[in-house]
Amino acid sequence: MLFRSADPTLMPQSTMTMITYNTNTTQTAGLSALLEAVEVPTLGIVGAASSSVSNIIAIASGVFLMPQISYSSTSSSLSDDASFPFFNRMVPPDSKQGAALASLVAFYNWRPYVAAISTADEYGVGGISEFIDAGELLRINVLSYQQFLTGSEEDDIDVEMRELSNSEARVFVAFMLAGDARTMFSRVKEFDIIGDQYVWFCSDGCAQTSVYTEGEEILGNIRSATRGLIGFTPSGGTGPLFEEFLDQWETLDPNEFAGAGDRTINLFAPHAYDCFYTYAHAFTQLCNEEANNITASTINRAVRQQAFVGLTGDISFESNGDRIALYNVVNLRNNDETFTNVGTWDTVRTDAFGFDFDKRIQFFDGTTNVPDLDVRTPFDYWSCHNKEKRSDPTGKTISLTTPDGDDPNNISSHYICDQFIDCDNMSDEGFDCAPSYVATFIAFGILTGLFILTIPIFIIFVIVFGIILKRKRVRVQSPIFLLGMCFAAFLGYCSTYSWYGKPHPVACFFQPWLLGIAVNLLVASLAAKTFRIWRIFKSPMKRKRISDLSLMVL
Repeated sequence: MLFRSADPTLMPQSTMTMITYNTNTTQTAGLSALLEAVEVPTLGIVGAASSSVSNIIAIASGVFLMPQISYSSTSSSLSDDASFPFFNRMVPPDSKQGAALASLVAFYNWRPYVAAISTADEYGVGGISEFIDAGELLRINVLSYQQFLTGSEEDDIDVEMRELSNSEARVFVAFMLAGDARTMFSRVKEFDIIGDQYVWFCSDGCAQTSVYTEGEEILGNIRSATRGLIGFTPSGGTGPLFEEFLDQWETLDPNEFAGAGDRTINLFAPHAYDCFYTYAHAFTQLCNEEANNITASTINRAVRQQAFVGLTGDISFESNGDRIALYNVVNLRNNDETFTNVGTWDTVRTDAFGFDFDKRIQFFDGTTNVPDLDVRTPFDYWSCHNKEKRSDPTGKTISLTTPDGDDPNNISSHYICDQFIDCDNMSDEGFDCAPSYVATFIAFGILTGLFILTIPIFIIFVIVFGIILKRKRVRVQSPIFLLGMCFAAFLGYCSTYSWYGKPHPVACFFQPWLLGIAVNLLVASLAAKTFRIWRIFKSPMKRKRISDLSLMVL
């Protein structure tokens, strides 16, 4: 096939000849095709389509010194310029797509709710690895990452899907090709990981209509499961040049040009077209430089220096031959048969995490309202101020307080009827409890208060009749002993009030301590009196007297 540019400034009076080889998407066929091309000889390679074939060709092209531009190989490993010095590509690598996916999760601030799944191949594992690495810089917490073998059947992914469900994630990032994505989406409803409060993202491999179509047929269950799916695709044909190309493509004979005759075109066809134009620009540059010796190295250098507008928009390359990343953000809407472009992402933009949205994303519920993924377990609580049990169905509207401070309001329901007063108005231990501890506290409180009021009367009686008037019957009982018993009784009754009120570590330690003083004083008074009697009657023939001071000390 001959190629001559319509632009007179490109390769004037020169022609490029294209020879095509079918790699059958296998490394063996790809390497054989390269060896045939070397014999021609060939100045540059366009392809291969798949990353695995491009990998083996890129290794061999480094040996045979042949520049290469792939139109659809996205593997991150091909970015290694030391290993693949002659490899270039018209699409950005998966590492950029992983960063784009992480940026979109961060854009919506869904950092805590993410899980990931991929096929266990270079495309899937490499893409998710880049997503996780980029996500760490954006503080994205990946709760679970699962892998399954390419080509697995529906029954083969039970474990992986169950782990996604058990992770309690709300955002799922999938990195796989369309066939495997179809297998995965056939199980998401069964494991209850899809709905209004879930969001799914897909890489370019599964952000394709082929996920939910088989030939001309739309698979209803898969189409329903992918509603609201958000994905990324390398920037396809765009701009005036692309429209002119479609105008011409529409008029061509489909018998001579497969697929021609209408305005539909394969996603990567414009990228392949731009690969040829990149070579044309590179050769033109070398001719203008009047290079005496055009080599593979000079061609490769010229390719990476190009910056022009092609069918896929602005084209320029990084120093390792990767195209500077530009992705379309696509969204599968309710009534659309295909994905809708809603915006773009590129590495040049620094605002809004690199996004420029033309339309709002439509989510699973069919609206553009951003779902609230902070889903929490509903709970019951007690409102002290309103004196009633209530429920918070969202699990986050009400902030519970611990009842160890002044005037708590909303407390957990397990504090109701727990035999502790938690609300200042005692409503949590109200008359709905069986038995009613409020009634018990009131009754015991009044009774204890009456007992306490009798203690001063006894103290006054002992002081007047035992110490001042020194009545014999009172003196016989020992006024010091009686006063000790009165003080022990007073502390004992008062200590019961320390058991009323909100449970708190300080109160819980103070209660037995205060009661302990009363008990110890009571026991000490009884022990001292017993010892005093023993001393007096130890020698009946001797009159032994123990003073009140000695008794107090004892």
